[in-house]
Amino acid sequence: MRVRYLRSNSLGFSLLELVAGITVFAVVMTIVTGVVAPQAQKTIEPMQQVRATELAQSLFNEILGKYYDENSDRAGGRIRCNEDLDGSGTIIDTAGSTDDDGERICTLYPGPEDGATGTDCNGFSATRANDSETDRADFDDIDDYHGMVYTSSDILENSLGENLVVNIDSEDIELYANFQLSVSVIYDENMDGVADQSGGSCISSNSKLITLLVTTPSGAELNFATYKHNY
Repeated sequence: MRVRYLRSNSLGFSLLELVAGITVFAVVMTIVTGVVAPQAQKTIEPMQQVRATELAQSLFNEILGKYYDENSDRAGGRIRCNEDLDGSGTIIDTAGSTDDDGERICTLYPGPEDGATGTDCNGFSATRANDSETDRADFDDIDDYHGMVYTSSDILENSLGENLVVNIDSEDIELYANFQLSVSVIYDENMDGVADQSGGSCISSNSKLITLLVTTPSGAELNFATYKHNY
């Protein structure tokens, strides 16, 4: 009796089929990655923007709680800087002058009173007074914050001086890690966003524009601004 053998076709894939399959898979994964990755980034950005907004609000609360200016009267707040008490049309700025009645012009060169060189809106420089304001803890008026820059997570700390953290999967992660912050303070009486000038020179006035630029870890830049008036 003759025995007939049936040839089986279940011998696997050929090399050509494997190469074609890998190529198709690579194309599909490229398409999927191109769609999913941007969506993941869009999910992160709103969270970072919320944190940036909270950071800006916290800094505004801190800054706006300070005096309007270093030259304002601190004893009861009776005399404001830039206030012409005697109506002479001239505000005396030299302590001990014979006609000095307590008038003071507001600080022209913003920044902490640390004895360093400050510049006005046109780039002219002068040495600021030295009241040993070398640290943020020493800032007592609004324009002390001018030029403050943070590029680390200690932008905002708790009352113990500790960095704020969030706990994710039993791990403490710094809340503002990789955030950046810079502060600008200018005089802007007419609230047009441009530093006040007269005759090409910067002047001090009764309104200060405080601008915070917060940069998120993803590189998005968010500007926040508010005014403080000399009341």
